[in-house]
Amino acid sequence: ELRLAEQRAEQFEDESTALRAELTALSAKSSTNDLSAKFSEFENRSEALENQLAGRLKETEQQCEALKREQEELASRLDDTEYALQVTSEAAGEGISVEEQRSAR
Repeated sequence: ELRLAEQRAEQFEDESTALRAELTALSAKSSTNDLSAKFSEFENRSEALENQLAGRLKETEQQCEALKREQEELASRLDDTEYALQVTSEAAGEGISVEEQRSAR
């Protein structure tokens, strides 16, 4: 009976060792699955942020272009105003040139 009990104890130890190995393998697989899920989530968030940034960049570029057009329009209006002022000044006999007007500012 003692030998039978020893054999059963050895079998129990073997089964216990096998179950521990299986548990370790499952635990490693679970960690890998967790990491894979977290990586997938990170990729999705990263892609969403990239899309958001691309949208903001496009908006900024459009605003920049609108500001450039507005600047060009204002520069043209300033030139027209300076020319009109010069013509008016010359007609009034003052003879103030555009350069003199600019330096007076």
